[in-house]
Amino acid sequence: MSTTAETLAPVATSGWSASADGWAWWLVLPLAIAACLLLRRVMRPEMAALVIGRRKLITGLRLGTAAVLVLFLIEPACSRIRTELTPPTLVVLMDRSASMAVHDFNGPAGERLDEAETLGLVPLGLRPVPARDAARTVIEAAALIPRLTTALSALSNSGVGVAPTGDLNAATTLTVTHLRTASTKLVGIDNLDSTVAALAQALDDANACLLRSAAGTSGAAPASERDTCLAALAKQREALGELGTRLQRTQTGSDAALVAGAAADAPLAQGLARLAAMSRSERAVALWRTTLAPAIDSGVRVRVLSLERQPAPLDLSGTAPVLSGDTDVEGALGAISAGEAGEHLAGVLLLTDGRATAGGDAAGPARALTARGVQVAGVVVGSSTAPPDAVIGGILTASEVFRGETIRLDVRWRVTGDSAQSWLLVLSQNGDEVSRREVHATNRWELARFEVPAEKAGLASFQARIERGTPTGQAATAVTPATPGTHGLLLETWNGIPGNVVDDLTRSAAFAGAPNHQDIVPIAKVGNLGSDYGSRLSGWIIPPVTGTYVIFVAGDDQAQVFLNTDGGTGRGTLVAQVATWTQIDEWGKEPTQHSAPLNLSAGKPCRIEVLHKQGGGEAHVTVGWQLPDGTIQRPIPTGQCVPMGVDPLPKPGAAAAGAGATA
Repeated sequence: MSTTAETLAPVATSGWSASADGWAWWLVLPLAIAACLLLRRVMRPEMAALVIGRRKLITGLRLGTAAVLVLFLIEPACSRIRTELTPPTLVVLMDRSASMAVHDFNGPAGERLDEAETLGLVPLGLRPVPARDAARTVIEAAALIPRLTTALSALSNSGVGVAPTGDLNAATTLTVTHLRTASTKLVGIDNLDSTVAALAQALDDANACLLRSAAGTSGAAPASERDTCLAALAKQREALGELGTRLQRTQTGSDAALVAGAAADAPLAQGLARLAAMSRSERAVALWRTTLAPAIDSGVRVRVLSLERQPAPLDLSGTAPVLSGDTDVEGALGAISAGEAGEHLAGVLLLTDGRATAGGDAAGPARALTARGVQVAGVVVGSSTAPPDAVIGGILTASEVFRGETIRLDVRWRVTGDSAQSWLLVLSQNGDEVSRREVHATNRWELARFEVPAEKAGLASFQARIERGTPTGQAATAVTPATPGTHGLLLETWNGIPGNVVDDLTRSAAFAGAPNHQDIVPIAKVGNLGSDYGSRLSGWIIPPVTGTYVIFVAGDDQAQVFLNTDGGTGRGTLVAQVATWTQIDEWGKEPTQHSAPLNLSAGKPCRIEVLHKQGGGEAHVTVGWQLPDGTIQRPIPTGQCVPMGVDPLPKPGAAAAGAGATA
């Protein structure tokens, strides 16, 4: 990081200057001399009668009056000018909230390697990064394609256009060179070499076409060639997103395999172990000392403050700062923006884990600083996955209701972390529990609707809390048979399995044994459970009506849906799958995401099994269906799912016995 300014060291210059702001001196002085001579001749008889002392006194007074009159007409001014240039100031805002004490043991392998290399814990060169380097070059290409397209489109019908700017030609040539170099390093990796080479060729052809067309009619490229170049650029532009994703996933898989295969005494494993022993705060301080601070010019004045509403000075030369207070980005930037008027603020750098615990939207003060020419940047430490957390954001309801009506309350909640962990969302009225329901981590804010009858008049006070349900981190045990009518699907997870395809899960020796965790999930939908894991959803789905159904699946990474429609307990047939990955609720990216029409009978259970593999990054899997009348339910609702370990067709006698026991 570097800061530029006109000068980095304080410089002061000063000097005196004189000026005449009135009449021109060359006009006033001759007139004054002429007036004095005339006055002397007129007053000579009078002066001759005076004694010599009085004569000198009167002459001095008259000369003084003339001098004052001359100065009054000329209006002379004398000033001293002092110029002082102050050094630029860089403000470093250090996060010292409680989350900075977290140790990221199991973050994505790529992120851990990035941090370890930056901090010097892992030597450079141990990690193959051709896909990462190619992804960065693809980003450069993404910025060039619109510029090349615009330049080609601006050419006249005669083929003569404005010559391309030198920077566009140079940038394109450099990017093409980088792409071709990256292509040679990707040979044999999922056809990425040919894809990157095709992008380089499209850029090179477009640049050559543009140069020939702008050179003149004699060497101009024909319109058909320009159209071909434009079509090739448009095709590459559409494929950039997929190419970038493939490169990122390739690098993610390579990093995961490298970390998993590193011996315990290898420099890579030892460096990652040292990284895991450091808290986020310690890593941020180490990053500042080893990388950021040495890169700052010696003439820049640095102030290190806490990332709070009232920033306090911090000393990062010793141990990590004491963790206390909130993370208030809005308040801290606002305080910096309203700071010393005479300070030449050049930049603001945030060292944080990205978790704000106080304040509002920081966009306003950030824009105010940017408008003053202040660079605002941030360095995020820690895993990109949200830390385990359970939060109640508030309760939304009407301000008043009549007795006898229904009070509808929306509880805003968020649970991050392991979605296999069961949590209980509990609602209480005036200290007495009125309802509870099971929830799972979704890593985003959710709204839960509760409806409570208003039986009594007066003020009602409601409280909401989240309690931990089924413990995690324990060996899986057999599922206890549930009471008739239990709904949901059985979720089983196996951790520590690298790769992002289902075969990586099914071929793993761990898959043949007991899972690391299992639970009943209420619907056919599972969120992010971490990195390098595989999961299986199993149970029965019960069609509500007879007719033709279509099964849908969306997932990240690969997911497969098997269905057994003959009533057996075997896995059945593969009916739908996600071959690569999709966004959440993205149902049409791949043609295999939906099944062929399936004839199902009302009330007849169908054995379902969903296999899902996650490498790194975001993760999810959801299964839905389309009913015979065209209604689409995604995910399949709770009432139509029965988990493994529960009889999908309970005996009527058992149901009656259960009801009688409850009564």
